[in-house]
Amino acid sequence: MSTRIVSGTAHRTLAEAVASALDTELAACGVERFPDGELRPVVERVRGDDVYVVQPTGPPGG
Repeated sequence: MSTRIVSGTAHRTLAEAVASALDTELAACGVERFPDGELRPVVERVRGDDVYVVQPTGPPGG
């Protein structure tokens, strides 16, 4: 089992810093955006791993 970090869309730099501090890489992730504003995240296989999503709710630098 390994630790996997998934970056949300708000602050990829923060997710990269967290992954670096934990000596791991970001999991491959993409986001499909629908016309009505909904999002569909697509993440590589992470079954059996400890997964943490880094998605701040405040503006960057705040």
